[in-house]
Amino acid sequence: MPSPKTRSQIAKLTIDPQAPLLVCDVDEVVVRFIEGLENYLAEQNLWLDPASFALNGNIKSRTNNEPVSSECVGNILTNFFRQKTRSLKPIDGAVETLNQLSKDLQIVMLSNLPHEAYEDRLINMGNIGLTFPLITNEGGKGPAVEELTRSLKAPLFFIDDIPQYLTSVAQSCPKANLIHFAHDQRFAKHAPDVGFKHFKTRSWLRIKDHILNQLLKR
Repeated sequence: MPSPKTRSQIAKLTIDPQAPLLVCDVDEVVVRFIEGLENYLAEQNLWLDPASFALNGNIKSRTNNEPVSSECVGNILTNFFRQKTRSLKPIDGAVETLNQLSKDLQIVMLSNLPHEAYEDRLINMGNIGLTFPLITNEGGKGPAVEELTRSLKAPLFFIDDIPQYLTSVAQSCPKANLIHFAHDQRFAKHAPDVGFKHFKTRSWLRIKDHILNQLLKR
C-alpha cells in the first residue's frame, strides 16, 4: 500500500478511465540526476564511482578513495534533494517528447524522492517546461501505480530506469506496458535485465515511436 502522503496526492488527481495514461519517473529519466549528484559530491570532496548499479559503496572520498557508509549515503541524498532539486537539467528529448505525447495520453510523474522536496520538484519541472501532475513515493512503485490506475480501462505505460521499480509495477499492474529508459550508460550497463520489460532504450525519440505504435494497435 502506498504511504499516506502518496495516497493523498493520488486522491487529488482526476484520471480519465477511457484515456491512455503514461506514468513516468523523473530522476535519470527526465532530469540529469547523476550529473547533478556528481557536481554536488565534488563540492563535498566526494566522487561517484560507476563500478556498479548502486550508490551504496560507490560514493567515495577524494581524500582516501574509501566509500562512505550507507548512513552517510542516505544523508548525502537527503541534503542533495533539499539543495539541488530545483536546478537539475533535463535529459535531451525528454521535455519535448513528453509534451508531444500529452496530446495523446494523460501523463503523471511518479518520483521517489523525499516528500518534502515535492514543491522543489514541481518548480524544477516547471522551469524546464513540464506542467504534469507529480506524485512522490517511497519504496516500490507498483502499489502507487495500482492505486492511481484502479479505474483505468485504457492502455497504461510506465517508464523508469530502476529495474526493481519496473518489477514492482509488473507485479501490481500486469497490463502495464513497461519501458526501461537508461540514460547514463556508465551505470546502465551494470543494471540487471528486466526480462518482462516491453521496451528498453536510451532515446526519447524511440520511446515516442514505441508508445504511439502501441496506441495504433488499440
